[in-house]
Amino acid sequence: MKFVHKLHEPGLPPWKRWFLSHSPSLGGHSYLERLICAKLPRYQSITTVRVGNGEMTSFWHDHWLLSDDLASAFPSLFSHCLHPELTVAGFCSSDLVTLFRPRLSAAADAERRMLLDCLASFQLQGSHDSRRLAMAPGEVFTSSGAYRALHPPGVLPTDSTFIWNMRLPNKVKFFGWLLHHGRLNTCAPAPPEFVLPGRFHL
Repeated sequence: MKFVHKLHEPGLPPWKRWFLSHSPSLGGHSYLERLICAKLPRYQSITTVRVGNGEMTSFWHDHWLLSDDLASAFPSLFSHCLHPELTVAGFCSSDLVTLFRPRLSAAADAERRMLLDCLASFQLQGSHDSRRLAMAPGEVFTSSGAYRALHPPGVLPTDSTFIWNMRLPNKVKFFGWLLHHGRLNTCAPAPPEFVLPGRFHL
């Protein structure tokens, strides 16, 4: 997640220039590209953007104009979009006719008019795009803040599938699975609230 955020920060250090030149649309199959593609939707879901020049903000997938991303707010129009990875700057500098399929459905055309109404007062600025955590708009993005957004305190998973999706050795996953189901065979007495039926207990 932190690496994804660094790609959205202003500036073009050598490593970022190299990555973007080799992965202009994240369509390849390198490890970094797969990692970015896997984490990007979650990163976009927990952040909001205050648009400046619009160069590092996804027009359709970031939260910047409405409380929701535009792909979800205007699903019919998005289904006619020819460039789903377009940035806000790219949208503003393009001819609207070239961005969508020639014949829009009635629902898509209605959503197009609503979108243009939302964009009527919007203007690009000379500053860089500023990204914040959606749960705390005044807080800059940090790894700890992203973790809190993805794992709210007091909310526990209801099944064990999350264990098997972790990037951990299989023996560690198996230990976690046993712990989750209370199947660790130990000799230590457990508190009454943790005693499970059978001979296995925590």
